[in-house]
Amino acid sequence: MNPEEDSKASFEEAREKEKRLKLMLKTSSKLTDEIISLQGEIQKCFLDCAVKFPSFASSMNIEVKMWNTCFQKRIEEFRTRIDRCSSIAIATNEPDRLQLTRERLHLFLVDISSNYQTLLETYEKSFKSCMENKYLKKSIHKCL
Repeated sequence: MNPEEDSKASFEEAREKEKRLKLMLKTSSKLTDEIISLQGEIQKCFLDCAVKFPSFASSMNIEVKMWNTCFQKRIEEFRTRIDRCSSIAIATNEPDRLQLTRERLHLFLVDISSNYQTLLETYEKSFKSCMENKYLKKSIHKCL
């Protein structure tokens, strides 16, 4: 396979996994380990797609798809947990659980930043070789 075909295959794999994820999210009110693992697999597929053929990946807006599928829901769950833990910490004067949740959120945000940095560097490298690609320019901006 050539890089474009590899990229499209990674993208299609991500889309299939997204369908599975949507079904799982419909039946579960919480993010389970299985859901989080599947989000990680989808994220990997999207990043593979970008590395293999950046202009295709940016034309498909994978940076937005990756955010919506892999990160947004987990951040919402962290916000909910932090609100809950804050209430408990105030009521019981035990801030440990709140601190642990904040630390986990911080690590998750560092991981997100790292992934978008990789995506950004991939797009920038590709953009230098094909300055006319309007999708890459928009994608670079979205990653920032």
